[in-house]
Amino acid sequence: MRRLIVAVIVFAGLTATAQAETWFSELELMTDQSAPSCVGLATEHWQLSLSDSTLSGGYLTGGTLFAIEVEVAADGSVDAAVKLPVASTLEKLSGNAARHELYLTNTKYACTWKFAPHDGSDGKTPAP
Repeated sequence: MRRLIVAVIVFAGLTATAQAETWFSELELMTDQSAPSCVGLATEHWQLSLSDSTLSGGYLTGGTLFAIEVEVAADGSVDAAVKLPVASTLEKLSGNAARHELYLTNTKYACTWKFAPHDGSDGKTPAP
């Protein structure tokens, strides 16, 4: 009986970690941490997904799906360079994916956006 209980607990734990957690966000300009010349990117509505040690996500731009995939540390932290179609330089993606606290920074122009919660019902967000 004990072996059966342990097997069920282990199986349930493996099933839970194998499933991806998905959420929707939009980029919100952090005016207090950005240069006055920075602008909001409200048209970029993201679908993000965290599975094990990988954060993946994307958004629709001009009818085309743009996607990223980056490594996530065991504690959920992210620190990666990503290339977006709207930028001529690499952007810094940082924060904590497990807590849904992510930031996108353009270091060349000193602009920082946070990924703010979004319900994904606008038709601009990629379908799950």
